[in-house]
Amino acid sequence: MTEALGPIVVSLLAGLPIMPMPAGSERPRMTASGSVAHLLQGEGAVVWGSGCAPGTVRATEAKIAATRGPFSRRWLDGTVGSVYGDPAWLFPAFHRARPPKRWELGIVVDSSAGCDAVPADAGIRVIVARVAVDGETPKAVLDEILSCRRVLTTCVSGAIVAEAFGIPCLALVPDGGAPAVRRLLIDPDGALGPELADLYAGLRLATLPVFGHAGVAAIDWDAAIRAIDRTWTPAWMREEDLVSCFPLDPDPVAVADDSDAFAHPLVCAAAPASPVRPAVTRRPGRPEAVSLQDWVDANGAVPLGWAATGEATPFPNLGDALSATVTAAIAGLPIVRRNFDDKGERLVAVGTIGHAQRNGIAHLWGTGLDATRNAFNPSLGRFAVPPDTTLVVHAMRGRNSAARLRQAGVPAPEVHGDPVWFMPKLIGHRPVEPRYELGIVLHITELTAATPAAGPLPDYRRYHIPPSLAGVVKIINTYTENDTESLLARVDEIRACRRIASTSFHGLVIPETFGIPNIWFSTHPGEGMMLDVGDEEAKLDHRLRDWYSGTSRQRVAAYGSQRHLPTRWDRLIRAIDTMWEPLQVDGAALFDAFPIRPGVRYEDAAWPLDPAFTESMRY
Repeated sequence: MTEALGPIVVSLLAGLPIMPMPAGSERPRMTASGSVAHLLQGEGAVVWGSGCAPGTVRATEAKIAATRGPFSRRWLDGTVGSVYGDPAWLFPAFHRARPPKRWELGIVVDSSAGCDAVPADAGIRVIVARVAVDGETPKAVLDEILSCRRVLTTCVSGAIVAEAFGIPCLALVPDGGAPAVRRLLIDPDGALGPELADLYAGLRLATLPVFGHAGVAAIDWDAAIRAIDRTWTPAWMREEDLVSCFPLDPDPVAVADDSDAFAHPLVCAAAPASPVRPAVTRRPGRPEAVSLQDWVDANGAVPLGWAATGEATPFPNLGDALSATVTAAIAGLPIVRRNFDDKGERLVAVGTIGHAQRNGIAHLWGTGLDATRNAFNPSLGRFAVPPDTTLVVHAMRGRNSAARLRQAGVPAPEVHGDPVWFMPKLIGHRPVEPRYELGIVLHITELTAATPAAGPLPDYRRYHIPPSLAGVVKIINTYTENDTESLLARVDEIRACRRIASTSFHGLVIPETFGIPNIWFSTHPGEGMMLDVGDEEAKLDHRLRDWYSGTSRQRVAAYGSQRHLPTRWDRLIRAIDTMWEPLQVDGAALFDAFPIRPGVRYEDAAWPLDPAFTESMRY
């Protein structure tokens, strides 16, 4: 059905009639909607929102403005695109007519085979999405779907129409088990199927709740309705991105509040659509990952990977260890430590550690990565996903890390932030009296040893504090003793400073989240500088560039001095006072992206951390 709605959208968006063209024509032509992009041959063709069947990879000569999802783009020409979405999603903008609701639940399928026993008298309606069946028109099929209060669908057309019109829906997936909600990884080779996986990956989702069943006739319909009501959340497509890459000059028709798109003269005058031969499809496999939430529910703990301590480094580094503290506070559960190469399923949060994950399923939430490194082939000199590894992205630290993932073919939503931003929820209620005018937070590479008592390397004269400033300027080491209270006490040490200068990444995140004026203590000469976050040539740590790229901040204050030269502390303090501006960050989106059922609410002023969750854990 969406193969018919897409061309109508093209006509109404362009303000022009449409004319069917064969896929192999030598004349200029375009596709919109449907899994037909791989059928285009020759020059002069444009793909705008169409899908591509798996198993038919070819180097197409068509111009690709957008594809339905990232998998279609990969199958089509082996690259990664940036704009995804099916044009049929835009249909509600032109079609405002709404039939009355008649059915409690619609079952949208490509074929009605096996649906004979569905009880229509129970408010259940089987809807065949293929418009060629029995002469059904797109309008008749659309009206049937719009007449349903909820939808279960086995096909991509049903999902697009339901999601676009805001009808609660779930994909209906055969899995041989008892009818129940499952959460599947969005994998084109999995039980979800290639078309639905492509659509939802293009919507920047990494997992999807579905309704599994052993057979349509055996479904408990009341249970299915409850599952949709409990599980569905509206999907969001970047409609403006899809419209912005429309390959014609848009001149959209004006529509009234009760507009019927099918009655518009442009649509009525259009020649009948030529049928497109069915896309080649591959029989999907049925691997299903264990849901992270299911594991948490079964074990009463959160499996978490972070840059943890070991025999060679027995003391935790503050920013890395706070990953476990923040996760435990949000989940309201103890933490189980997982290695970066664990073969199971795990959460990965704070730290520049996304590139280091190998094996199993790693759920990334607020994580950063190094674009020049990977966990299996250093000679590549860039990030790539190792074999036997699945990265499920819920949020990344910043836009740069998310972009690197997408370049590697991993879908990443536009949700950014560092979970350490939530520290005021954990300890903001603890009173701390400012005692120092300036705190200097050192990067661990600047210390004489990896211990909490270590000071700066002796050759680093810029950290020398004269006796007259003792008690005014405070050197802060981010290593702590291996217990939760020591971590929180180190955060309070930062809070005890009226200003912060830092070479440590989290030495800036922590004061920012508590509203303490701060500055990047650069080792490049220049004293007071404003560095452009988007300028790759600017001398700015890549972790800071990544994090600030996900905020509203365009420029970052820096104070530069070389390590072998003494610091003019009065100038540094004056630079902070004149250059720093509070960072406005709303953490709600990052909180909502937490992939485990939270034990707290974002609106709560404080998130209590039960000592039992971390008292026996080595960070």
